[in-house]
Amino acid sequence: IYRKLYGENSLEYAESINDIALLKEYDGDFATAEKLLLQALSIKEVIIGKSSESYWTSYNNLGLLYGK
Repeated sequence: IYRKLYGENSLEYAESINDIALLKEYDGDFATAEKLLLQALSIKEVIIGKSSESYWTSYNNLGLLYGK
């Protein structure tokens, strides 16, 4: 839904795929979770930069995934 409303290069879309990644991680689908978190990071880096809290939240989520 967010992709259609805001486009693939929007913060809203990046936040939504970050949330979906967390659900995938919970379900044990680590490969999909990693793919989605990396995509969210890429979008956030372009839109809001590495100095934003939202970027580092996604980065932290990826680190937690790698720790499993």
